[in-house]
Amino acid sequence: MAVINVVFNKVSGEKNKEIRGKVGVNTNLNIESVSEAKINFDKNSVDVINVDFIFSAVFDPELGKVTIGGTAVLMEDEKTKNEILSSWKESKKLPESKALPILNIILNKSQLEVAIISKELNLPLPFKLPQFINGEEQKPKQNINRAE
Repeated sequence: MAVINVVFNKVSGEKNKEIRGKVGVNTNLNIESVSEAKINFDKNSVDVINVDFIFSAVFDPELGKVTIGGTAVLMEDEKTKNEILSSWKESKKLPESKALPILNIILNKSQLEVAIISKELNLPLPFKLPQFINGEEQKPKQNINRAE
């Protein structure tokens, strides 16, 4: 899979009140649509897949929210492209064999953007950073829903 770009077209953030005590952060990634498109390069055009998404981080108890919407532009071979488009048309889901890499691409770019917005709003990071403990690196849990 070739990722051409991940473009954000909606970014919003709000902070409702000051942080006091424990903070819970719930993140959510929704795929809104999957469609075929063409991109023109000089005199040639290339078929691509547009994956439209909304990523949100909600800071509890009612501290704030950051939402990002965008499109991941992917280039696939014809067979894989048809598999992804057919699966979406039939079930509004990505094929199981292709979903994980696509979701991870979107998640990685979105979490970085949300981290920047969260910093500007003086909200905590929506994910846990790795830490060194007794000379060893502590890996964060894979579950992106967490409470501090």
